[in-house]
Amino acid sequence: MNELLLDHDVIYLRGDVKFTTVTSLNQQLHRLMRAEVHSFDCSKVAEVDSSIVALLLAALRLAKAMGASCSVIQLPDLVRRLVSLYDLEQLLC
Repeated sequence: MNELLLDHDVIYLRGDVKFTTVTSLNQQLHRLMRAEVHSFDCSKVAEVDSSIVALLLAALRLAKAMGASCSVIQLPDLVRRLVSLYDLEQLLC
């Protein structure tokens, strides 16, 4: 199952984040985002492609627009490599 869950001001990203799932996840993100959210937890992410980077950037942009100060936590190694490849460590790590 691919989903976002809001629990105690943390949004948890679970499942696969790929081209085929990112649109649904982005819609869930817009429904769940609150100014109180302080973290996006990626510890339950399974399979990914570069779509995860776009989703995380969208999440941070949305959080900023709502006045939230958020960080991305528990990035899997593959996602860290993608973030490094795109030179986005300052934004996502």
